[in-house]
Amino acid sequence: MWRRFGGVTKLLEQRIPGRVLVVETIAPLDPRRASPEGVAQFTTACRALEATLRTRTWPVLFALPGSAVARFEADPFYAGQAMLGPQVRLGDLADAVVYFGAPQ
Repeated sequence: MWRRFGGVTKLLEQRIPGRVLVVETIAPLDPRRASPEGVAQFTTACRALEATLRTRTWPVLFALPGSAVARFEADPFYAGQAMLGPQVRLGDLADAVVYFGAPQ
């Protein structure tokens, strides 16, 4: 369920306006399930995300609206497999993120 592309999300918003919260998870990636390029993009994106956070304790929940992370390109966080395109930002997809840390 995504905010921008979520048919279920839109339906829920119509039925119960203002009461839908879309939370995305970003968790370490299994390198066997993505291309080396996708793993590299994911790791780079996670490092950039971590540079904006005020904690190094994972998992962490944070809101996206008004944050720098909301403007991050979304595709790298899906190892390029979501094929959303460079114009889609994390803030387009969710209201908040639970971040579990980057791969070691």
